[in-house]
Amino acid sequence: MKRKSITIFIALLAVGPIVSGCSSTEQTAENMAAQRERCRVFGYPEGSRDFADCMMKLSMQQSDLRQQTFDTIWSGSSSDQIIINNKK
Repeated sequence: MKRKSITIFIALLAVGPIVSGCSSTEQTAENMAAQRERCRVFGYPEGSRDFADCMMKLSMQQSDLRQQTFDTIWSGSSSDQIIINNKK
């Protein structure tokens, strides 16, 4: 019985990253579509250098925000406060 439990546990460990990878890929595609739309709304024609710069800047902003969120979560502070959307 113990061997069967270990086998199931290992199988779950293997499947977890695959499932989360799909979710991450879908989120990335959705984020890119939203960024594309924002750059269009800003008036940059798709395919232009300005459009590419806009996409790059939005992507960098999103990466910075993701890093700030990660740093906040893992800062190791002993504070009991929870920060949501940069508000305490």
